[in-house]
Amino acid sequence: IFMSFLLFSCSGSNFISSSYSSAFEALTKQFFKDESTIDIKIIKKIPYASSLINFKGSSKALVILESKEKNRYTWVSSDEKVFITEGGRVISTIGLPNNLYRINRPKIDFREIISSKKEIEYFSYYSFKDPDLNDLRVKVTAQVIEEEKIKILEGFKVVLLVEEKLYSQDINWNETNRFWVDPVSFYVWKSEQYISPKLPLLYIETTKKPAI
Repeated sequence: IFMSFLLFSCSGSNFISSSYSSAFEALTKQFFKDESTIDIKIIKKIPYASSLINFKGSSKALVILESKEKNRYTWVSSDEKVFITEGGRVISTIGLPNNLYRINRPKIDFREIISSKKEIEYFSYYSFKDPDLNDLRVKVTAQVIEEEKIKILEGFKVVLLVEEKLYSQDINWNETNRFWVDPVSFYVWKSEQYISPKLPLLYIETTKKPAI
């Protein structure tokens, strides 16, 4: 029941314009008879950058790129769930039972983590809505684990697996995020992220990369 609510309930958010929502609805109806069935050939025909996204235990859903500002991307699902990413990390959400409002963190990107060739430690401060929790102090330990070959749709990519261990002493939150990063462009093709202590693990996989 929780998962059904998570993926398909109305968000009630005014973040997405009505014209964009209508366009996405028309797009979904045009290309998908059943959104729970994701067809590779159909994804390739969609004229937008897109990703597949799902929480652990739920089916995959399609999100498309609504806007891009520098390295910040806003992804939207057909039922107006919003996932804002920066450098491959989810930094804010709208429409979930427990929303990540913001993350205050040092300007440490995957280029720096990969170049360092050792563990990098820093603190991030997470804020949530529904219920409210402001500036939860989280220790982050990041490092490159290994080179991997992963399958994205019909092709394979050689990437670096980067792990980020999260720990908050305040609430005993202890999890690990994983990012599969292109070693040249530092684009995150695939990730597994914990964005809230109240939500399951989130999986994201790029199906059509945004234009540079």
